[in-house]
Amino acid sequence: MADEPDLAFDIDALFEHLTVDLDHELTDELEWAFIVRSSDYAALEEAAHEFEDEFAIHLFEEVDELDEEGNATPGDPLMCVICVEALTAEQVKEIAARVDAVAAARGLEYEGVQCADPLDEDGMHDWVQPGDVSARLNYMTEAGVEADAELAWTLLVVAPDPASTDKIAEAAVAAGFADFDQFDERDEEGDCGICLFVPGTNNEAALAATIAKLNQISEPHGGQLAGVQFFTREEFYDAFAVDEEEGEEASDDE
Repeated sequence: MADEPDLAFDIDALFEHLTVDLDHELTDELEWAFIVRSSDYAALEEAAHEFEDEFAIHLFEEVDELDEEGNATPGDPLMCVICVEALTAEQVKEIAARVDAVAAARGLEYEGVQCADPLDEDGMHDWVQPGDVSARLNYMTEAGVEADAELAWTLLVVAPDPASTDKIAEAAVAAGFADFDQFDERDEEGDCGICLFVPGTNNEAALAATIAKLNQISEPHGGQLAGVQFFTREEFYDAFAVDEEEGEEASDDE
């Protein structure tokens, strides 16, 4: 049996996989990432200058590598040359050849090309369901947010009526949540809400613990966590075009 083609380097096989196996339409955009690795991060930074006028560049000082058992170990720095377009196979080959040539000239290792559906930028403003938080944090890490770096958390709890949000607010204060706004006007589903603003980090376990804590204080009062976002208070109001005066801000002396 012939060896399977390496889709990171065999562009014709990659396009056959996309169009035949995945029913990809060639007129649809994909996010293409041409990957270069080196133990010398400064060398990657220098190489990036050759592409930054035409492409987006993502640089990572350390990228975890997984072994066959799923264990992660620190890997070498990595550069991704990013292009979001509906490219033909010949165009992908041309860019790959350019990136490979620059890597070879600078003593770097070209690791081929990967592609995926482009991120829906509008969708980045949607509430992230609790079960999808891990995937969103992984995406942010891949985009350059370092592990345990400061990262604002906004958590939305919905409840059936203003009396319930009042009780949840009281429980939130007792549990140490100091910054939140209540929204007594009902949404399309007939619920009221409370948004809690937490100075968090890019740490999945810490966020999961906070979500569990919030569920514990909300559920006895008919509340439930509806979603998570990664906004500061100011970014939240800008993103959702809400007048901050509509929210009843928690006072420092509550």
